[in-house]
Amino acid sequence: MKKGIFRIVTVFVMISILCCSFAINAFAAQGSASVSTAGSTTPGSTITATFTFTHSDKIAYIKATVSYDADVLEFIEAEGAMTNGSSGAILFNVNNAATPSKTVIVKFKFKAKTAGSSYIGVKDNAYDLCYNDDEEGITFKGTGLTVKITDKSATKSSNANLTYINPSSGSLTPKFSPDVTTYSITIPNKVTTLTVGATTADKNADWDVEGSKEMKVGSNKRVIVVTAEDGTEKRYTLNITRLAADGSTPDPDVPDTENPQDEKVTVTADGK
Repeated sequence: MKKGIFRIVTVFVMISILCCSFAINAFAAQGSASVSTAGSTTPGSTITATFTFTHSDKIAYIKATVSYDADVLEFIEAEGAMTNGSSGAILFNVNNAATPSKTVIVKFKFKAKTAGSSYIGVKDNAYDLCYNDDEEGITFKGTGLTVKITDKSATKSSNANLTYINPSSGSLTPKFSPDVTTYSITIPNKVTTLTVGATTADKNADWDVEGSKEMKVGSNKRVIVVTAEDGTEKRYTLNITRLAADGSTPDPDVPDTENPQDEKVTVTADGK
């Protein structure tokens, strides 16, 4: 008799466990959630994190908490949900009971405060209550991602090197090297102007040429000034010699009579 009672109790317990398991599974059908971000990732910019919740049944209600690093991001607003919460954790409610759907999208907007990284997501234990239009429970696994905020102004390049110098006439002596900053160029007498082209090693660097492109017989100078992204400056000097009409190299102490230069003259008369 006791064995019979024991068997009956055992069967009843097993049936109860199976029923409970079925009830739990029916009450907590599994849905899926994903998150993506868009927007610039520099300090001061806006980042939008889009959460997409899907289920085979129509979703009527979602209540959960989105977490983020308040030192890196500042919460602005949410689209598609009511929100309430403190810095670093935003509690949101989606009440879709009037028009339930199989997909629910909630967008969270953040302002990037400073350089750094922040996780934006909903963890497994951050879902409080979710159900479908039949008031049956839905579970979603945690989902999230990490965004990295980069301050480009703090990582500006100091590279002020050139990779190429191209004079319109003559050739460089010595042969070009980014680390050599002084060169000589000899041009024939018939060349009266000299332009200079250059290429920077860093695409964000700028360059300009100082000195007149008009070449007098004898010594001339042009200087290529390279300014790196962070303001670092480097100067490449071109010492240019224009030959005399007979092809000889002019004496630097002899005035250029072929191309006389205007001289500034000051005259004083009666103390004025």
